[in-house]
Amino acid sequence: MNFSNKIKEACKLLKATNNIDKKIILENYINNLENTMNSLAPKKIKQYRKIPYTEKILEKMFYYHYEMMENFIENKEFHKNFLDQILTITEKEQSKLPQENRKEDIKLTKKEFYYILSSFMKSINKEKLLDNIINNHQIHKININDKDTYKTDSGYILYNHINKDYDIFIKDFSYNISSMLTLVHEIGHAYDYETLECDSATYNKYYFQSYYGEVYSKMFERLFISYMLKNNIEKYKAESLLLEFENNSLASMSFSYILSCLDEQLLCNQNDDKNKKKKIANKISEQFTNKNVVNQFIKNYHFMMIPENYNYAYGNIISLFLKDVYEEEGLSSNLLKQFSKKRVEVFNKKELDNWEITPNQYIKLYKKQIHSIKK
Repeated sequence: MNFSNKIKEACKLLKATNNIDKKIILENYINNLENTMNSLAPKKIKQYRKIPYTEKILEKMFYYHYEMMENFIENKEFHKNFLDQILTITEKEQSKLPQENRKEDIKLTKKEFYYILSSFMKSINKEKLLDNIINNHQIHKININDKDTYKTDSGYILYNHINKDYDIFIKDFSYNISSMLTLVHEIGHAYDYETLECDSATYNKYYFQSYYGEVYSKMFERLFISYMLKNNIEKYKAESLLLEFENNSLASMSFSYILSCLDEQLLCNQNDDKNKKKKIANKISEQFTNKNVVNQFIKNYHFMMIPENYNYAYGNIISLFLKDVYEEEGLSSNLLKQFSKKRVEVFNKKELDNWEITPNQYIKLYKKQIHSIKK
């Protein structure tokens, strides 16, 4: 099925339902797919009907954001202390690591690329998932400029929860390890969606409010890098990817920590104007000596940084625990089963205690993981 047919199918489903949560899912899907198509073929997008968000849809979406903000403010001090304990140690440890990219990508043949990918998926008992994606869901290779792109990430997935259809997009795809890691990340999202059994309202809460939307994708990334290191596949490139992974993790945790230091008045003011950014800059400059981090935060600040950064921050943290127990116990791990059931719920600090996810234990696992790139 091509993209135009997917939009037509989604429009039919939209017209056939009065359920507000289903409408949110379908309208988001239609608009996101149209934006992607516009990036790929801007002259052809006019033939597709642009779906405007109705007032009721916007009200419900705002309500989900409002609930997310309430939950964040309620747990703000916990996030601050939790992340502070992790950052205090990991920043020191990471400063000891080599900072340069020590290995460029080696171009693989298509056969080599899919052999490594298939072997990895088989090692984690997910070869059927890969076969399903290749056979039933096209992996789209896109080469477009950042300014024209619907998403500027290296890859993304568009998922229609109503009919369980999805497409994976990999930007600037090439047959190399970096593109393979991006694809593995998106396959992690596909695994998340395929195992997500819930109604439309619960899905929207997961989509708009959860901090766990990047856990499986990050777990798949960690498992892939670990697989490369254990099997001596492009070892130096694997070490470089692990270093890059941890640098990105540090950035998302640092931004999330900064957000936890802002007061309610600044957080609840959704206008991303220059005056607000100036107030935030003054506030965080008082507490942070790393001007580069502060400047990057201000440059990238917008209201939706809270769910976005906390998704990646907790995705990086929890995925390290899941990766560890997966390698030890496989899918039968109690932690994996508990997380699978609870991931659709809003953040609850008691769950982290139940899962024995603590800053001290994270630091132990982190040190164990980076040992190979300290040499």
